[in-house]
Amino acid sequence: VSYNELTSLEGCPRELPGGSLFAVSNKIKTLEGVPEIIGGSLRMQDNQLRSLQGIHKLIKKINGNANFNSNPIRSHMLGLLKIDGLTRIEFNGDIVEEIINSHLKGDRNLLACQEELMEAGRGKFAQL
Repeated sequence: VSYNELTSLEGCPRELPGGSLFAVSNKIKTLEGVPEIIGGSLRMQDNQLRSLQGIHKLIKKINGNANFNSNPIRSHMLGLLKIDGLTRIEFNGDIVEEIINSHLKGDRNLLACQEELMEAGRGKFAQL
């Protein structure tokens, strides 16, 4: 579904247990409609996502990484730690990426990650 000028993920299957979801270079503004289970990676780079608020309520499992490069995301990335199987995120090489990835590799401690994001001046990203 890449390079199709899609504006939403509505109509996607509820689960992709054996595959990845590549929705690269579209005009997607929200993750509504994203599959709950993704058996591989999630690639959402170059879209129009502004927030990942509630991502952990929409996606229960990703067996791989998630790429959000080139999106104007400004808040709510802490929920990524609650997604089972997620191993790494890509987010423009930002300090947010570094902090979240360090917790994905470690204990997935939400409060510690939230504190680090706030200390780095990225408090809006420290919201669920």
